[in-house]
Amino acid sequence: MKKEKLRKRLYAAFLAFASFFGLLLTGIFTVFPPASQHVFALRKPLTGALFSALCVLGMVAVFFPSKCSESLSIVKHVENTLPKQNSETAEERGFQRTSNVLGVKLAHGHHPSCEGFAHHEFQMGSKTFCVACMGLFSGASATLPAAAAYFFFGWSLENAALPFLVLGFGGVAFILVQYLFFELKNRVLRFSLNAFFVFSSFLVLAAADMAARSFLLNMFVLGYIVFWLYTRIVYSKLRHMEICESCGFKCATAR
Repeated sequence: MKKEKLRKRLYAAFLAFASFFGLLLTGIFTVFPPASQHVFALRKPLTGALFSALCVLGMVAVFFPSKCSESLSIVKHVENTLPKQNSETAEERGFQRTSNVLGVKLAHGHHPSCEGFAHHEFQMGSKTFCVACMGLFSGASATLPAAAAYFFFGWSLENAALPFLVLGFGGVAFILVQYLFFELKNRVLRFSLNAFFVFSSFLVLAAADMAARSFLLNMFVLGYIVFWLYTRIVYSKLRHMEICESCGFKCATAR
């Protein structure tokens, strides 16, 4: 078990290093773009289409968390950690709460109903919703029109690359630091930060496109946007595991 924990910590440390290194490289390439720029007519629409597709896929993934990150899910971790005879009980305890919409089962809450996860969910009526997932969903919904305006309809601001970069860089860096070193317990802040994380990613991509006009750099940034999101998910799951381990999985083992 100790070796497994060490392996996970080392992997998480690598993800953190690679994430901030990529963020730093993106900033350098944006502030000091290459002198020679290859003209590619479809640079903006193709970049916009790929980024929009990422946003839409992310919005869909919000409602299917176990399917999209099954190997990292709390339920899977509990099943692998608890004695075999209790694994069925862990699943039955309802870590994931769903609703049927037009015959499709959509997940809107996926944390154990205990004090340790109280700030991870909010309640509307009789249903609970994941604060972070709803923040990411709202952020993607709000970012799509901005991305469409910039990449498809010619919206641009003179000399906006640097302000976009600073704001986007700060947003991505802060949410990564938050998941690495401390945990916000205010639901409104958690929701807002996750929403801004998506918009910050767009700002970084738009800044790089404005400054460098390089399709290759755009693909580099898009790749890192996926990597930053993955790093955020991994650290979130690690935090979930720590919360569960600190109470001994009482919600899963109770009869």
